[in-house]
Amino acid sequence: MTRYVYFLLLLLLALRPVQAQTDEELDRWIARAERFVQRGQWRRATPLLEKVYAADPEDSEAKRELLLCLEATGREEKLGRLLRDEVKAHPASKGPRVAWVRHLVRTGRADEALAALQRARRDFPDDYGFQVMEGALHQDAGRDEQAKALFDGVIAAAKAKVFRKATDLVALARADLFYPGGEKWAERALVDAQKADPKLLEAYLLLARVYRRLDLPTDSDRELKDALEIRKSWPEILVERARTADLRLGQAEDVKKAAVAKALKINPRHPDALFLSGMDAVSEGRLDEAQQRFERALEVNPRHKEALSGLAALAVFRGDAEGREALRKRVMKLDPTFGEFHRIVGEALSSRWRWTEALAELRRGSRLEPANWRIWDDLARYALYLGEEKEGLKALEAADAAAPAGRVWRNNMHTMMSELAENYETFPTRHFVLKLHKKEAKVLKRYLPDFVDASYDLFVERYGYEPKTPILFEVLRRHSDFSVRTMGTLGLGALGVCFGPTVMMDGPLAQKPGTYNWEATAHHEIAHVFTLNKSRNRVPRWLTEGLSSWEEVRMNPSWGRDMEIQLHNALHNGKILKVLEFDAAFRTSRIGFAYYQGSLVSRWIENTRGVEAIRRMLALYAEDKDTREVLKEALGLTPEAFDAEFLEFVTNYLAPMRRMPAYDDDSMARFKKALVDGKDVDEMRIRLAWGHYIRGRFVDMEAVLKPLLDAGSEDPRIELILGLRAAKGGRKKEARERFMKLRAAGFRDHVMEMLLVGLLGDAGRDDEAMELAVAATESDPWDASGWSQLARLQQAAGDTEGWAKSLRRLCDLVDTAVKPREELLEWAEKQGDRKAVKGLLDELLAIVPMDPKLHHRRGRFEKEEKRLDAALSEFECALDAGASGPLEFDVRLDLGRLLLDLDRADDASYHLDRALEIKPSSEEAKELLRRAERE
Repeated sequence: MTRYVYFLLLLLLALRPVQAQTDEELDRWIARAERFVQRGQWRRATPLLEKVYAADPEDSEAKRELLLCLEATGREEKLGRLLRDEVKAHPASKGPRVAWVRHLVRTGRADEALAALQRARRDFPDDYGFQVMEGALHQDAGRDEQAKALFDGVIAAAKAKVFRKATDLVALARADLFYPGGEKWAERALVDAQKADPKLLEAYLLLARVYRRLDLPTDSDRELKDALEIRKSWPEILVERARTADLRLGQAEDVKKAAVAKALKINPRHPDALFLSGMDAVSEGRLDEAQQRFERALEVNPRHKEALSGLAALAVFRGDAEGREALRKRVMKLDPTFGEFHRIVGEALSSRWRWTEALAELRRGSRLEPANWRIWDDLARYALYLGEEKEGLKALEAADAAAPAGRVWRNNMHTMMSELAENYETFPTRHFVLKLHKKEAKVLKRYLPDFVDASYDLFVERYGYEPKTPILFEVLRRHSDFSVRTMGTLGLGALGVCFGPTVMMDGPLAQKPGTYNWEATAHHEIAHVFTLNKSRNRVPRWLTEGLSSWEEVRMNPSWGRDMEIQLHNALHNGKILKVLEFDAAFRTSRIGFAYYQGSLVSRWIENTRGVEAIRRMLALYAEDKDTREVLKEALGLTPEAFDAEFLEFVTNYLAPMRRMPAYDDDSMARFKKALVDGKDVDEMRIRLAWGHYIRGRFVDMEAVLKPLLDAGSEDPRIELILGLRAAKGGRKKEARERFMKLRAAGFRDHVMEMLLVGLLGDAGRDDEAMELAVAATESDPWDASGWSQLARLQQAAGDTEGWAKSLRRLCDLVDTAVKPREELLEWAEKQGDRKAVKGLLDELLAIVPMDPKLHHRRGRFEKEEKRLDAALSEFECALDAGASGPLEFDVRLDLGRLLLDLDRADDASYHLDRALEIKPSSEEAKELLRRAERE
């Protein structure tokens, strides 16, 4: 017995320090977890708190934070088990009941949630939070009468006594929002709730939603920012940020994507974030990915009406009418008043340019839920896109009547439609109905009708298809008007848009003169009319934009996007867009490059397989084939083979290019890793050095080059980098010597050659400079500055023929180059090259059609060519474009002469009288006037 007691004492003594060490470890876990929670690092905090809970289930603070972590990270199953236990263990506590009901709602267990709320209301009859939660459940199921009774009860209680508790004020705000115009009352209650409890997260989240309903995204963002101070990186707040970004009508896509991505990183099973991510995938044509997102959302919450609506949209895209109808019925069973089903399907269709079908969905939605202003908003937008002005304006009025406040885009659109009605004139052509601003119509009506009809006729032949006419074609005088007409707000970066049966574009004065070619934009948009309509609006964006851009190049090489340098860089950075990921680039900062690569893809397809393959692709898309099927049937290629073959085309296309690529940050990271791993060390050092040089990090450049220099490397790129560094540092002699050494060794680099031209010129070595300037146009034939440099040197050397050829090449690269064209025009006139004169006048009028001097010049040319009617039209255009002062005198004098030749003495007298008012001393005008009076 004594021995037994002795051993027991020893055991207790041995265990005592272990227990103390365990307590310390628990404290460390708790402290670390709390730091993670404060930073919003929920996933890192969770395993620590799970350890604490396993060791000490009664630690209430650790348990509270664990419940938060489980909710944040989407661990709903474990969260549900813990909450159920908490409700049983603490039946008199409200907190576990509230959390339990929210869990049931999040996981789609509405009947259980309703039963739990009814029990909670019996147990806590004075708690208004449970009452509005039950009301919200009824409202979500379309049981508005039951919801109204509960919300009325809360509002009646607030009238009977002053609510002071923050949770009661939030409940009152939720009840207020059930009623039209309740936003202002909800706002008051929520502001008071925040004052009563500055840490109550629900008060900030709900107020953010109120401001979103009032179309106040800045105020909504402010509330969400405050909410994130209370609970960092909380997924629900991030989702609200994404929804608020949607209010900015496409101008906050990066914010929206980042918020959704962050929410999903924390909780990969968050249904709302999955829905938003799925809709984003739909808009980029990634339908399989979208389906996965919607289905994952439904795994968590089988009653998620938005995700079910998203699946219905996918069924439409796949031509599955029965599937779409089954999903509609499933949603209606959950909530027979859910008109958002049609709005969501319509939004998805609109994001893939199927506006006619989107409009049909919104019409159904407006009948189902006429009080939903968002449905009327979208209906108005799609109707106005498609030129259905009466329906669009009526929908705007319905949205105004239903919405709690005016919306920026609606107010803008009202103003814009009034502007179109009051200040625009309509001109029918063979295929179009043109709308032109009164101040531009007198000039544009002489050019635009023939041009757009000619483009239409050209595309009928090319695509073997004739769209339904007439096509509405609006030419907006101001870019702000164009932006509002298409997007509803300012800030649209495009120059034109096409919705299938309608086209809208910037007028010639909407952009700074000399920066915009209206013909190129019109031709581009008319091509869309064909590709969209022929494919029944199923064509992916990369192909319709690519074809429109390619059609520009086919019509006039100078109209193309000269982005060969960007293509060169993309090739060397592994960033050539892949066909199945192509559409996504149009919603990023690479949108300009996506247009350009689309043009090259279209060129490659036509060059290798003919225009028939393009026609076939459009026809297959019209049959609801996906891109994999279209590539296989029209081109005989898998997506992978398509990408590989196009990559080979790009490599060959860029064969003349001799210049170092600009390595991006991803490439730099790869080079650094390879260097650390000891792979291809010398090559990685040179690439890193070049990357550091172009970023201006010269110390890093020198450090990474030093081992190569110490080893005596003779790679010419090292000499190039050092030469360029010398030039940038003003050490011209050193730069020239290094470059000449490279040139003697046969090394080519366009940047080096361009710099060396200047260095040789500074040294008086003009012949060598000229020779090198020619070489520079060969090492990058797409660089307009190289041709400009060569033209200057040729002009200085008296080589006018060479100068004219170089300037012509520059103009072929830059469609808005006014001054070089004016110089060429003068030269062509002196040379008597009438064909060149006419061509240059045509090109200039496409850039500056409202220039009266140009019309006057064109009028004189037409008169010399004996085309008197054309001359008369041009002289009249000069006056309509605003000729004044001496120019007006010259125009009216020319008009007087021409009208006399046309036996129109009375008209001639009118213009000659006006000429003499400007210059009373003109003997020539007086003599012509006397002649007119005699005749």
